[in-house]
Amino acid sequence: MGTAPNRIFNIEWRAVEYDNNDNLANFEIRLYEGLNRFNIVYGQVDEAGTSATVGVQDLSGWVFTEYECNSDGLNPGKIADF
Repeated sequence: MGTAPNRIFNIEWRAVEYDNNDNLANFEIRLYEGLNRFNIVYGQVDEAGTSATVGVQDLSGWVFTEYECNSDGLNPGKIADF
């Protein structure tokens, strides 16, 4: 979406919990052309992510940024900046 050099590439993810197909997790990742950052934008996340961990890590696994872990803050429209 947009025009070069300011395009945004959206990747949308829709998922259900594997053992009961009831709990939903819908979100998208926005990648920005020419910028070293991205966003995660939340849609419906059942139970507001009370058992979710959100973050990003490098390939080694030793360097990471944790946004949220086992809390209840993943509400529709929330944007996590990385």
